[in-house]
Amino acid sequence: MTSFSKQPTKRPIIHLLLAGMLLATFSSCGMLYPNRMLDTGKDFVESSFLDTIYREFVIEPGDQIQVFVYPNGGYNLIESQISNQMNYYQPQTMLQSLSYQIDGSGMANLPRLGLMKISGLTESGAEKMLTTEYGKIYTDAFVNVVITGKYITVYRGGSDAKQLALNRSDLTLLEAIGMAGGIPENGRSSKIKVIRNIQGAAQLQEIDLSSIDDIALGNMYIQPNDIIYIEPNINSTVFQEIGPILSTISSIAVIYAFFANVNQ
Repeated sequence: MTSFSKQPTKRPIIHLLLAGMLLATFSSCGMLYPNRMLDTGKDFVESSFLDTIYREFVIEPGDQIQVFVYPNGGYNLIESQISNQMNYYQPQTMLQSLSYQIDGSGMANLPRLGLMKISGLTESGAEKMLTTEYGKIYTDAFVNVVITGKYITVYRGGSDAKQLALNRSDLTLLEAIGMAGGIPENGRSSKIKVIRNIQGAAQLQEIDLSSIDDIALGNMYIQPNDIIYIEPNINSTVFQEIGPILSTISSIAVIYAFFANVNQ
């Protein structure tokens, strides 16, 4: 009795090898992720610095501040509003102020006071200090300090990046992403990176916002100069570009497998 042994076909093996080689090539050359930045790798150890503790902005060199000063506890400011309301006019705040730059040594040149050390103070701390100083000149001085020039940067996947003015010290990660336009179609909600400069060193924390279970992470506060990076998805256009190439390679592999089986 003659026995026949069935020769295994090589076509599936060839297809798998070719597919693996192609994917490895495209991945290594950046075709699948052409816009990806800040790749951390498998061995990267991330930091954990985001928290839900409210902190006032701290005035730093390079910032700008607005200083509003009124005597008599702000009497003129309040009386102008009351007078306008009684005369059926729209209330006016009549706030007039210039912006004052904080220089590299942390000093600001303020009217009537001259150079004052401002950096390192919060808004409320600066108000308390300037109220004391202006109180030496004006009776019952009322002082309001506003920090301007604080920013964050949000990279939304591809080429869309925005620098946003940070006017609130209680802005959360979710709110910042919303202000920038949300997570784009090519962005990954599971791969959001926050970069923060801490004591002169850049630290990175990766956030996954793809599940409602991670809502607490989205409600963490951001700080001035934070960088929020939303990692992009696989570039879908690459498959359109390599489609004809894969089709040709697949046809060649089928023909090769056919003749290989015929010759056995």
